[in-house]
Amino acid sequence: MPYVTNLLMVFGWGKKKDEKQTMETAPSEKEIHLSDVKNIIDEITSLREKTLIEESKYFQNKISYQLDELVKIAKKLEKDDLNTDDIDKHLKMLVLRGKTQVIDTIKKEADTKFSDLKTIDDVLNFDKKSSQILKKIGDVLGLQTRVIHIFAKKYANKLKFILSNQKSDLDEIKTMLGNYTKMKDNITDVLDDLNKISSLKKFQETSGTKLEQFQGSINAIDKKTEQIEQDIDKLKSSNEYAKFLEIKKQIVNLDSEKRQITHEIDLQFTKISRPLSKYSYITSLEKHQKQLMGKLIDRPFAVLSAENKTDIITILQAARKNVLSSSISVKDPDKTIAQIDETTEMLDSFISRVSEFNTTKGKLEDSLSVFSVKDLNQKESELSKLSDDKQNLESKTHTLEEDISNSKKEIPNVVIEIEIKLKAISSSKYRIV
Repeated sequence: MPYVTNLLMVFGWGKKKDEKQTMETAPSEKEIHLSDVKNIIDEITSLREKTLIEESKYFQNKISYQLDELVKIAKKLEKDDLNTDDIDKHLKMLVLRGKTQVIDTIKKEADTKFSDLKTIDDVLNFDKKSSQILKKIGDVLGLQTRVIHIFAKKYANKLKFILSNQKSDLDEIKTMLGNYTKMKDNITDVLDDLNKISSLKKFQETSGTKLEQFQGSINAIDKKTEQIEQDIDKLKSSNEYAKFLEIKKQIVNLDSEKRQITHEIDLQFTKISRPLSKYSYITSLEKHQKQLMGKLIDRPFAVLSAENKTDIITILQAARKNVLSSSISVKDPDKTIAQIDETTEMLDSFISRVSEFNTTKGKLEDSLSVFSVKDLNQKESELSKLSDDKQNLESKTHTLEEDISNSKKEIPNVVIEIEIKLKAISSSKYRIV
């Protein structure tokens, strides 16, 4: 521990230990299965723990002996007057006080009996307790270094030698514990890797089942799609559908006729839109007539009918009357009146054309019932939904296949990591097959 080293340096007992050069031997390679890893780890852990405990016992005996030697030195120092009779009484008092402090600390701390080492926790407790003893003795010797070196010089080298050896022994224990901790960390990593491989394999298994389910659903969709497409083809190949299409074509062709009629009507009513708009602000017409007048201004085609004819004439005549009376201000009253009269005269023709168009279109639309387009729309809607469902399943299948592929690629990398960590904690090199 750093504080122990510092205290020994203060007392002048710090010594750099020569680095040990060890010969590395090439580990033998063993082929194992993944299922063997757990047992190998358990064997390695058991062996390392037993070895650590046995080696720690050796150092415990050494340190116990060293502490006994410290007690013996303390007892000799206690009987030694250190030739203080001839020195200044104040200095003598300081020397004796320092001597007493050193003796009391050594007796208190070194007179310790350690418990038997049976577990790793015992070793950790022994290391902690021994380090504390060394620290406390080192602290007091560091504090009283002048007293020891000047007045008890013959004890200094012995104390230095014992504490230096004790520190070396504790360093050895700490090194062993450090190596043990690294081994446990590697073992934890290996166990995590084993769990990871197990999870990846479980994922592959469950994902394989999902893929089969997805494919089964896709096959079912394909089968149903084929049936619906046949149903649609059958509907579209029927005489009723052919008639339906012909009627739809006729209805579409009517649109050009409607545009022509609408254009002519809009053109005529545009001529009188200004006086009608101005009349809408001052009119005393009934509510439904006011609403009708607004539609005549915006989209007259929609309201030109025999049912509305009387109200439309009433609106036109009311507007004409207000132009004549100058209640409605226009640029050219005579021209406006002529246009209103013209529109009134054309009203029967417009209504007739609109009615004829609506009647023709209505008959054609009624004829569409020759074919049940609802059935066709329902089939086509179902076909579209099946297509969306299939695309969704195919997307999920593709994603899942990629995940499975990635998991299969990942397992060999995790196996290599396990091999590397096994080599770090064992003298053997393992190859997982």
